[in-house]
Amino acid sequence: MEKIGKRIPIDDARVKTTGKATYVDDLRLPGMLHAVLLLSEEVHAELISVDADKALAMEGVRAVFSFFNTPDTLYNGAAPFDTEDFPAQERLFSKRIRHQGDRIAMVVADSKKQALAAAKQVRCQLKTLPSVLNMEESLQEDAPQVDPDGNLQARCEMMSGDLVEAENLADGVFKTRMLVPSYHQAAMEPHGVVADCDELGGVIVYSPTQNIFSARMICAKVLGISEAQVRVVQSTMGGSFGSKLEIILEPLCAYASYQLKRPVKLVLNRKQTMKASRRSYGILADIRSFVHDGKWIGLDIDILVDAGGYCSSGQDFIWAMSAKPFRLYDIPHVRYRAASVLTNKTTASAMRGYGSTQLITALEHHVDALAKHLSTDPGDWRRRYAFGPDGKDLRDGKTFGSIGLWDCIDEGKRKFNWPLGVRTEDEQYWYGASLALGIHGNGMYPVHTDLTTMGLKMNMDGSLVLNTGTVDMGTGANTSFRMIVAEVMGVPLEKVGMQRGDTTACPYDLGCYASRSIYVAGNAALKVASSMRKRIEQETGRTLEDVNLGEFALQAFRRDARDIYCQETYVSNADPMSYAAHFARVRVDKHTLEVQVLDYLAAHDIGRAINPMSLEGQIEGAVQMGIGMALKEGLRFDPDGKLLNSSFKNYPLIKAVEMPKISVKMIESEETTGPFGAKSIGEIAAVPVVAAVTNAVSVALDMTINELPINEITARRDR
Repeated sequence: MEKIGKRIPIDDARVKTTGKATYVDDLRLPGMLHAVLLLSEEVHAELISVDADKALAMEGVRAVFSFFNTPDTLYNGAAPFDTEDFPAQERLFSKRIRHQGDRIAMVVADSKKQALAAAKQVRCQLKTLPSVLNMEESLQEDAPQVDPDGNLQARCEMMSGDLVEAENLADGVFKTRMLVPSYHQAAMEPHGVVADCDELGGVIVYSPTQNIFSARMICAKVLGISEAQVRVVQSTMGGSFGSKLEIILEPLCAYASYQLKRPVKLVLNRKQTMKASRRSYGILADIRSFVHDGKWIGLDIDILVDAGGYCSSGQDFIWAMSAKPFRLYDIPHVRYRAASVLTNKTTASAMRGYGSTQLITALEHHVDALAKHLSTDPGDWRRRYAFGPDGKDLRDGKTFGSIGLWDCIDEGKRKFNWPLGVRTEDEQYWYGASLALGIHGNGMYPVHTDLTTMGLKMNMDGSLVLNTGTVDMGTGANTSFRMIVAEVMGVPLEKVGMQRGDTTACPYDLGCYASRSIYVAGNAALKVASSMRKRIEQETGRTLEDVNLGEFALQAFRRDARDIYCQETYVSNADPMSYAAHFARVRVDKHTLEVQVLDYLAAHDIGRAINPMSLEGQIEGAVQMGIGMALKEGLRFDPDGKLLNSSFKNYPLIKAVEMPKISVKMIESEETTGPFGAKSIGEIAAVPVVAAVTNAVSVALDMTINELPINEITARRDR
C-alpha cells in the first residue's frame, strides 16, 4: 500500500490553524440582514401574545417573526428523513414554551446592533405553567405534561437468557446506581446560519451542519416548497461533537430570507447556544449483577433518559444503546431496559458516543465496583468475560464483525505499568489506577437504510475529482476519502480533488453521524474508485499501471467526445463494533481532594488505520474531552429549571496544561466489510474515557461513585 496507513496531515489543518478558514460568521453577502432571537426565561409557559409594534417602528427593522405570523408546521430537527420514528413536536416558534431558551420571536434588521436594540422592545405575555425537572417525577401520573401526548416518549427492552434463572441461581446480587449529567458539547464555534434567495426563487442555506440533506428536507417542509428549491451548503465547521447534527437554526433563517428576499444571518452567542441549541442526554442508570460460585451469570440494566423539552432523538437514543450490552461481555443472562421522558429542560441530543458514552460510564463503573466487591483484579475480570474474536450477539447468535477487544486489554495491561484496582499513597496523595472497556457501532444499519453515493470524474490531465455529499466535521474524513481514491487509482494524493457538502451539486449521503464516515462513506469512495479503475482497464485492455491517465482522458474527449465519470452507491449491510480498552492513573490530594490524571493509555481495535495521524488526533482529543466530563463538566440547573452555568466562564473545561501523557495503541483486527479493513474511530475514542477516569478516582478514594462530575463529589466530601 502506497497511501493507506501513511501519516498525512488533514486537508484543512493549515487554514484553520492560521486563521484563514471561512466560517459561517465570516460570510458577508450584499444586502445582508441580521437576525436576533428573543428567548424565553420561563421554563414552562403558554404564550398569550407578542407585541412587536415598537420594535417594527425602529430604524432598520425589517420584520419580527413569532408563532403568530409564521407557519404552524410541525417537524423534528433530528429526523434524518421523513419518518414517524422521530415525533414531530417542534415549530419555528412554539405557543407552548417547554424550556428556558425556547424561541419566542426573531427580529430581523439591517444591522445586528439594530436587531439587538429592537429585540429589547418586543413585549410578550406569558402564562406560567407548572414544570417538571426530574426524570422519575416526570413519569408520575400527576406530573405536569410537557407534551400533549404525555411525558413518556418511548420504552425499549432487550433480553438474552432468563434473568429469573439468574436471580434464582445467584449467591449474591450487586447493585449500583449512577447519575450521568448532561454536558454541553463545547464546540469552539457557536451555532450560526446564513440564508439567501437564489435567482429561481428558492433559498440557499449556508450552515456548519452535520447533515445537509436533513437540513434541506426540513427547510423545504417548513417553507412549503420542494427540495429542489432548497440548496444547503456546509460551511467550515468549528467543532460540533454532535451539537450540529440536529437542524435548529436553519429553518428560521431560511424562512426569514424566503419572506424578505434578502440574505439573512443568524449567529448565537455562547449563552444562547447553551440555552437554545442542544445538550447531551443525562441518564439515571440502575444496574444489577448476579454472581454464582464466583462466576458472573447475569446483568440487569435499567436506564431512565432525560430528553428535555422536545423529543428530538429521544426515542432513537434508547435504541442506540440497546445492542451494546449484548456485544461486550459474554454473560448467560442479560436484560436491558430504558425509557425516555420529557422534562422542562433544554432539549437533549447527540454528543460524541450517542448513548454508548453514557451507558459505558455507568456500566463500566459498575463492573469495577463488582470486581472490587469480589476482591478481583478489574482487568482480569473484564478479560475473563469480554468478547473474543469469535464472539456472537447474545440475543440471536449472529456474528458482528471483527473483535479485537482481547488484544486491546492485553496490550494495555502490558504497556500500562500500574497495578489496577490497588490504592497506594504517600504523605500528600492517594493514587489509583483502573480501566474501562468501550464499544460503539459503525453506521446506522440495521436501524434504517444507510447509504452514501459518490461520483468520481477524471479531468483531461488524468487527475480526479471526488464528488460527495458527506460532510467533514474536522475529523479528516475528506483526507481519508482522497487517500482511498488515490490508493485505488495509483495516483499521487495531490491529483485527487473534491467537491463536497452541497445538496445541489453532490449526490446523497445520510449524514456525518453514527461513526459512519470511514466505514460507510469510505466504502463508497472505495467502490467508485474501483469502478473507475475497472472501467479504464476494460476499455484499454491493460492494467491501470500501464495506462497513461492523461492521455486516456484527453483521447476520450477528443476522439470519442465523452467525459470520464463514474457514480456508485454503497449500501451498508453489516454492523460491526469498534472496541477499546482505556487505562487511567490518577492522584488525589489528601487535603484539597484535587484530582490530577497522571497517565493514560488508549488501546483501540481500529480494524485498520487509513491515516494513523488523524486517528491519533481523534483519540487524544477524545481523552481530553472525557477527562473534563469525568472531573469538571456538567450542566447545572436551579430548582426552577434555569441553567446556572451558561458560559465558558462557569462551565469548566480541561486545559492543555492539565492533560496527562497519552499513549495510543492501535490494534488491527482487519474488518472484512470495512474499506481496506478499517473501522470507525470518531466516537469510540470518547466512549470509555469518563469511566476509566472515574474508576481510577474511585480506587484512589476507596469509594463507589454514584454521580458526576467528580469535583462536585469531592467538594461536598471536603466540606
